[in-house]
Amino acid sequence: MRERFKKTVTWVRDHGKAAVASASAAVVTAFTTLPALASTTSPGVVDADDFQSVTTAVTNQVSVSSIVGVIASIAGVCIGLVFLWWGLRKVISMIMGAFRRGRMSA
Repeated sequence: MRERFKKTVTWVRDHGKAAVASASAAVVTAFTTLPALASTTSPGVVDADDFQSVTTAVTNQVSVSSIVGVIASIAGVCIGLVFLWWGLRKVISMIMGAFRRGRMSA
């Protein structure tokens, strides 16, 4: 286990520089193109009337039942992920125990 960790640290130290350099190049390229995408006209004053169409669309789409549905869906997914995590830990511990003892048990 220690050997594998040492190999991983060595690999990251040797190859990590290239990954950081390419990520830095991507970030620099992205930031240098941002001024080209900026608008040349001044936006002017923003008031509540500018957002009226957005607020009307949002209030028509969002209701208490849709919020409860989203929360219930998220809770269901979270419960499923917890059971999946628990089951995977159980299976892994069974397999590792079988390797240690030389036999499979429930």
